Amino acid sequence: MLKRFAILTVAAALTMPAAAIAQTAAPNTNPGGLVELDDDRTDVNWQGRSIDELEDMDLYNTGGDKIGEVEEVLGDASGRITAVAVEFGGTLGIGDKQVVVPLDRLQLGQDGRLVTDMVEEDLAQLQEWED
Repeated sequence: MLKRFAILTVAAALTMPAAAIAQTAAPNTNPGGLVELDDDRTDVNWQGRSIDELEDMDLYNTGGDKIGEVEEVLGDASGRITAVAVEFGGTLGIGDKQVVVPLDRLQLGQDGRLVTDMVEEDLAQLQEWED
């Protein structure tokens, strides 16, 4: 009986650190409960733009420089658009990164461009999005 208890104790001690490591090492692929919204939906829009129209829009800083591109439109559990996943950095698709940009950091400019007051360094500090 004592031998069985010792074996179970050792087994539990060995598996707990692995479980803790697995939890902390896993990438956060769903920050804040966000989900990718289906671009076929026509009942949801942001400032008159459909999900399909928002996807692939270039993102510019206030100086007029292109700093990224919208890859995914993200929403909450109710399907309301709350953010976009913006791809930036890298060269020819190598080394690029996707981050979650909340809608309150975006504006639709007079010329129809998607604009933010952020620069690439600011984007690098945002939560990553993995699709």
